[in-house]
Amino acid sequence: MKKNYFLTLLTIFTTAFISHAQVTELFISKYGEGSADNKYLEIYNGSDSAITITDYALAYCLDACTTDGKWESVELFGDNNRYPSGTRTIASGGHYVIRQNDGRVNAAIKNAADGITPNLKMSGDDPIALIRKKVGFTTAKVK
Repeated sequence: MKKNYFLTLLTIFTTAFISHAQVTELFISKYGEGSADNKYLEIYNGSDSAITITDYALAYCLDACTTDGKWESVELFGDNNRYPSGTRTIASGGHYVIRQNDGRVNAAIKNAADGITPNLKMSGDDPIALIRKKVGFTTAKVK
């Protein structure tokens, strides 16, 4: 019950934020931690123009980042098998859904997904960050 209450508040806050602020970047707008492998992220483009997701990276930790405050894994969006090239641009006001790549994900999540990853092993204490890559970006600097 507490989890549903928190998610409701998060959704209300996100909606209020989007409607009252000028967003110029991509951000994670939903974090779906369903049963078994029914896990997904939704990324929202609140800017006035299309943004290519390859300009970003996802950083992950499993179980509360036990690696001295550093990210355990960094994923780039350049893999055509996980992130097909035709889906990498997010229109203004558009969403991009990334799901767990396990075959047991329910059909609704599979059909909504633009990309897949094996890294969505969320269990409630797993931070995930969407990082904009700037000049000089390397995955080693993020870890």
